[in-house]
Amino acid sequence: MVDKQADPRRDTVAWVGFGAMGRPMADRLTAAGHRVIPLDPRTDRDPAAVLAEADVAVTCLPGPDEVRAVWTGPGGLVEAMRPGSVLVDVSTIGPATAVDLAEAAAARGMVALDCPVSGGPQGAVAGTLAVMAGGDPDAVDRVRPMLETFGTVHECGKPGSGQAVKLINQSVLAGMLGGLGLGFALATRSGIDPELMHGVLSGGVVRGFLTDALWPLMAADDLAAGFAAKHMVKDIGLCREYARDAAVSEALLDTVDSWLRTAMEVRGGGVATQAIGQGVLA
Repeated sequence: MVDKQADPRRDTVAWVGFGAMGRPMADRLTAAGHRVIPLDPRTDRDPAAVLAEADVAVTCLPGPDEVRAVWTGPGGLVEAMRPGSVLVDVSTIGPATAVDLAEAAAARGMVALDCPVSGGPQGAVAGTLAVMAGGDPDAVDRVRPMLETFGTVHECGKPGSGQAVKLINQSVLAGMLGGLGLGFALATRSGIDPELMHGVLSGGVVRGFLTDALWPLMAADDLAAGFAAKHMVKDIGLCREYARDAAVSEALLDTVDSWLRTAMEVRGGGVATQAIGQGVLA
């Protein structure tokens, strides 16, 4: 059970993962008055000592393998945190992994929440992320002041449900990216002025954040900044598993996955998702 006597305004948070999303999210917690203890289980000599000071642990890591290693590996969070602690993962790892981790935490008297986020690095800096919280409602309330520093909290239900909602979100994103990539390739091959095309897209029914944020980067061949294509490919892999389990077609996801992989082959593995047009053109 969650320690309801703990004051959520004064949480000490062990934070694992300081990438493009993790660092600004951790910085927002610090700015809100929480004590954030950086933790790298790969290099810290005594992670158990760090975790003994924490009320909450948060992981923001590339994928399910990394999260499993930190949570349930030797000396991991589930082994080292105090009973009554709340463990929060904000990565994208899929429902099955989230359920497994919740069960492992419960066996040690802790509560786990799967709280993946959407909104990209810009949203992480601005505190405008969508936070999809799966797990015990009391635990969500316990850490809500923390989660609200990241953005808007959406309670999704039982363990794993936050991950399910995130994969649906990523499936929609994949379709939108695919449309942008196809449109950019068609405009390029047809000799259509990219600024003209952007004006049409921004003024019509497809206007939106992705159109405004990514099309200018595509037109300028600025392919580095933003959400890494390799992370989107990982997410699409999880989406395909989820679609397969739900007996839903994976065809759209297959196509977008192929275009992103091709973009990384021709323009380098470090490109962001706006490189998808290069994958269509290749």
